Formats: sequence, C-alpha cells, structure tokens
Amino acid sequence: MINIKLRSLLESRNMTQSEFAKRTGIRPPTISDICNNNADFIKLDYLNRILAVLKCGLNNVLEYSSLVEYTAFATLQQAPP
Repeated sequence: MINIKLRSLLESRNMTQSEFAKRTGIRPPTISDICNNNADFIKLDYLNRILAVLKCGLNNVLEYSSLVEYTAFATLQQAPP
C-alpha cells in the first residue's frame, strides 16, 4: 500500500490546499483527493510540481507499506465497533 503524506506536509508548512493548488497549478479537487489518499494515480507531472513547490524528495510525499501491513490495516477497518 502506498500512503500519500501530502496533508501532513502542507500542515507542517502552514499551507492550505487552496494555496498549494494555486502554487502548483493543480486543480483544487485533485489536491483534495491526493491529500485524502483518494487518488488512484498521480500524474508524474503533478508529482514533479508537488516536489518542486515543497522542495522535498519523493520519499517525503509517498510512503510504502508492505502488503502484510496493509492487510492488517484493512482488516481493522472492517471490524465492527
């Protein structure tokens, strides 16, 4: 599973999604989807823009978790309260 850490990066820089959308030229709904981990894919051009504006590396924006960790997480999410 790939986790997108954009929301926390923006929060740590006191930057709103709206401001970030303007600075990257990426539509606000797309930024929202990325921040909420609802994006099925991210265009490489968008990744380049995100990294350029934030002046960081790919590992600061994306985090990989093994399938075992993802399966455990998904199981917990489906468990009744």
